[in-house]
Amino acid sequence: MNVINQMDDNIYEMCCAIVVKMLKQGITELSLADYIDDVQEKERIIINQSPSPDGARGVFLLLKRSRFEPVVFEPKQIAKELEKLIEENANFQFSNESGLRIQDFFEEKTFTKLIQIFGKKNVKKTCDSHMNEYDFIIFCDNFNFLLEVKSDRWVNTGNISLEIIRDIEKYKGNYTKMCEDEFNIGSIIKTRANYWLIFYYDIRKKFYYTKIYQVFQIKKFVYNLIERLYQKYVVKNTL
Repeated sequence: MNVINQMDDNIYEMCCAIVVKMLKQGITELSLADYIDDVQEKERIIINQSPSPDGARGVFLLLKRSRFEPVVFEPKQIAKELEKLIEENANFQFSNESGLRIQDFFEEKTFTKLIQIFGKKNVKKTCDSHMNEYDFIIFCDNFNFLLEVKSDRWVNTGNISLEIIRDIEKYKGNYTKMCEDEFNIGSIIKTRANYWLIFYYDIRKKFYYTKIYQVFQIKKFVYNLIERLYQKYVVKNTL
């Protein structure tokens, strides 16, 4: 598997083992509290029952956003600029008649705003692919950083939704193929962004708000949690 580093490779294999066991048991939700002590109520892994707007049926780790708030921006000299990306209850109009995805819509809004904040020559967008490890590279003084745009239609849950496996549907029960496909690695594992800008939106009410998170903080917590869950749910129960 051509995964970026060994740690990501190991974590993805553990995620696959956890999800395959869930599928074999016929369950679509796994409560973390049943296996790990220091988790919050309703934190869990879920297998989507219906496809996302992208058409994928992914697997997500749901954690409370409060674990990662408030965000401490590093380095501090870009804090004021990054805070300009945060919006509350903004109105928007969206139509997919042109084939534009809601994710593309928010990426374009972000691109426009980044140019306003940092200047056109200091913002570079990645190639038009839905499997990017980040969306933008921003050149700011002596510090360059990577930003990835995420979108989430579940505005009121208080959760941050972390994709660990992109799609289970297209593999039709072929778990080996599902786990060996490097393009199936979830975004929390494959991302190389320094920051995530997440648009929480309600398309019916036509509003969104944004939150920004430091990715390293999230990844560090998630990797530790997945390792412990793997030991308790997969390894211990197979001994």
